[in-house]
Amino acid sequence: MRRKKEEARKKLEDIQKRVQKGEDFAVLAKDFSQDASAAQGGDLGTIPRGRMPKALDDAAFSLKPGEVSNVLETELGFHLIKVHEKKPEKVVPFKEAEEKIRQYLTNQKLKQRVDEYLNEVKKTAKIERIPSKAAN
Repeated sequence: MRRKKEEARKKLEDIQKRVQKGEDFAVLAKDFSQDASAAQGGDLGTIPRGRMPKALDDAAFSLKPGEVSNVLETELGFHLIKVHEKKPEKVVPFKEAEEKIRQYLTNQKLKQRVDEYLNEVKKTAKIERIPSKAAN
């Protein structure tokens, strides 16, 4: 197990060197990544601080656009991060967020009502267990 882990780290270190020598990060990610983002060249899109495991978050937010991280290890495995751009945090105007907030609150209320209904049904439901023929 330990040997496989070291092999995985070494493989990623080799990929990191290739990126540092000028090879395209996206092409290498498509060829070698085991992440769901491999098909997009490893592109995870814009990610706000606090959404990734701490080691990835710390690395991503300390890099400058165009820089590639060292090999990072999390409980999910080994990672390389390349930052394409950084966008400043902004306050979203209420009018822009209003519909998303409304949908979120509607879904929360619906979930609450469904949970309440299921709890009531469970109280009055008659549940019978019929032994299967395999149990005999």
